Amino acid sequence: MDGGRQLRGAQADVLPAERQPQGRDRGRPYSCGAADGPVSSAKFNRPRGIVANTRTGEVFVADTSNYTLRRIYGNSVSTLAGVAGQSGNTDGVGGAARFSSPVGLAMDRQENLYVTDYSTVRKVTPTGEVSTVAGTTDKTGFQDGKGAAALFGRLGGIAVDENGTIYLADTGNHCIRLIIADGTVSTAAGLCGISGAADGNINAATFDEPVGLAYYGKRLYVSDSTSQTIRRIR
Repeated sequence: MDGGRQLRGAQADVLPAERQPQGRDRGRPYSCGAADGPVSSAKFNRPRGIVANTRTGEVFVADTSNYTLRRIYGNSVSTLAGVAGQSGNTDGVGGAARFSSPVGLAMDRQENLYVTDYSTVRKVTPTGEVSTVAGTTDKTGFQDGKGAAALFGRLGGIAVDENGTIYLADTGNHCIRLIIADGTVSTAAGLCGISGAADGNINAATFDEPVGLAYYGKRLYVSDSTSQTIRRIR
């Protein structure tokens, strides 16, 4: 088929202003800070995780080095929870809560946010109430169990399925963990503490510093950073 003929009669147009792609929509490049306000002047400090509420149009950001969760809505940036420059592990509402290293973000069907906060998993309601779902801030390791009895290594990405099950990339332990509704943590795939890149049954497969997670079509996709691969769990 003649590619040149296919293009004959085609017309290139400039997109209307409201449809033009924007390279930098929020924040100023290479200018870190913690300022809320108009998107043109708001600042972040090493933001990492990000998730959108497709119903409301809100975008939430894990502002890792500010120890906060930020909210972008319309042309404004605000702080949903935590206080910039103040790390910790306190549960509470809005500015009363503290985070130590928020990285991964996911949202469930009730519009609650879930955050991987180094060695803990935190829940943030739409009103900004923060609670700890599992893990202990001052202790890392590997242990399945319920709530604070569970231990994680350095946590990365997070995803939530249609049933509310939470999946975690336990980067430091080289495995994938999950949390069910009552807060019980178990190992979903991989051999915690053993790195590798072997495919196979979930009890035999190995990962090497898994970081990113995405859940789609009843399958979990994993960016396995050190093995330079994308893995699929089904």
